[in-house]
Amino acid sequence: MPTWEQTQKYIQDHFQVAVCEPTWLGLTWRFPDGEQREFQRQRIQLVQALGQPYLLILCDIAPEAALPPRDVLRHSASMAIGGLSLAEGLYVVRHVMPLSNLTWDVLATALEYTAHEAARLRVQSRSAPSTP
Repeated sequence: MPTWEQTQKYIQDHFQVAVCEPTWLGLTWRFPDGEQREFQRQRIQLVQALGQPYLLILCDIAPEAALPPRDVLRHSASMAIGGLSLAEGLYVVRHVMPLSNLTWDVLATALEYTAHEAARLRVQSRSAPSTP
């Protein structure tokens, strides 16, 4: 089982870290969107669940009014990693994973997938009809 400190070091060595705090890291990603590049923020936080250390991965998408709730639920059901949630009026991609069986390959996949899905949904939200 890797420790939080080992996990932080791995992330810092392999990803673009924008913020480094004792219990969380902030990453930045850039994905192509046509001729532009979509910027995505991601937060990786140490949390406790069931008496054990877990990683919480969060990626902001868009304000609640930007996407129809039915579309959000439908998309969440199709996601291979994580799901969509509502947090403080924003849709977010949210994924939780235990440190107890964490591997670097699994972590890297989860980080990239959740960031990519959030960026893709944000682009989609710009063309979606607003909900009342």
